[in-house]
Amino acid sequence: MAAALLLTLPGNPYVYYGEEIGMRGTKPDPQDREPMRWDISRTAPGETTWEVSPVPMREDVSVQAEQDNPHSLLNRYRELIHWRMDIAPLRDGVAGEYATGNPALAAWRLTDREGSVLVVHNLSGQPQHLRLRSVGGLHYATLLRSTSAQAIIDGSVLKLPAYSSAVLDGTPVTADTHSRRT
Repeated sequence: MAAALLLTLPGNPYVYYGEEIGMRGTKPDPQDREPMRWDISRTAPGETTWEVSPVPMREDVSVQAEQDNPHSLLNRYRELIHWRMDIAPLRDGVAGEYATGNPALAAWRLTDREGSVLVVHNLSGQPQHLRLRSVGGLHYATLLRSTSAQAIIDGSVLKLPAYSSAVLDGTPVTADTHSRRT
């Protein structure tokens, strides 16, 4: 969830090395830099061998361990970075309000010269529904991306599974759009 929030907010995201694979960064000394884990083996080529991490590392926390797992944190970061590359308002958009009336949902609009998107995050452990409405002459009814295959738009309601995120495309409201919604 934190990665999805970070990479769908306006501005330049900052990822401290190792976050994308789940390194915790817990060290006894703040001046000590924990070595990046590229491989499962601590002695593999490219691994830091002159400094042993004071923190015990799980074997599943390395680029090698995560790169082939489609559900890994590393691949989630890659997916979200591709969203930013493919959807201009995620990179360059100016944020606008989108009230959900639901404390479990965080939502905002991002608009740039190429278009507008609505970003919605379900911050809870339960599925949530959001009745979609037009804002600023735009209607958000097309699901562009989601972190869950179970996220759907049913009529004018976005249905988001627990701890998931979605990006919807904004299209100008027309008389036809209005009549379909009512």
